[in-house]
Amino acid sequence: MDRARAESMPKDSIERAIKKGTGELEADEVSELTYEGIGPGGISLIVEAVTDNRNRTGGEVRNLIEKRGGTLGKSGSVAWKFDRRGVFGVRAEETTEEELFEIAIDAGAENIEEEDDVFLVFTKVEDFDAVRSALEGFLRQKREKPEKKWGESDDERPILTRSEVLYLPKISIELDAGTARKVLGLIDDLEDHD
Repeated sequence: MDRARAESMPKDSIERAIKKGTGELEADEVSELTYEGIGPGGISLIVEAVTDNRNRTGGEVRNLIEKRGGTLGKSGSVAWKFDRRGVFGVRAEETTEEELFEIAIDAGAENIEEEDDVFLVFTKVEDFDAVRSALEGFLRQKREKPEKKWGESDDERPILTRSEVLYLPKISIELDAGTARKVLGLIDDLEDHD
């Protein structure tokens, strides 16, 4: 729900999705699919999709990748180049790195990095729920302390700026400007696709 709110998803859409998931509303049979391939400049791609039509989605993903100069691969063709990790974002204004490190590592996190005024907390997938719970509890407690002044809009902000499981590349490559534009175009195409 926090991720949907962070993406400015309308409240009605969130509630409708919850009702479909709990069976209150009739929903189409959906499948989660993972596609692997090579994109522009030789980058490795992993595309996760949720669909009600496997055949249509497979063809459309293949078309989007090929249109930008890539190829769709077989299962396992590039997955070995990635680590699956949980990633959480915590606003740097809400805590110190030392406090966050202590809470996160005790809960099972592997690492913390700072990026653009946000602390990124990395964890193994199996520790995802425990780390999320510890971080949310810690940040809620910090927000309730009287010395910390939060406006009404701050209280409505999601506790974590991000909370997701991702494929993180083991090796990064540099791209020239033209290839980088193609890669960004492919990412936009995939994210914009229904």
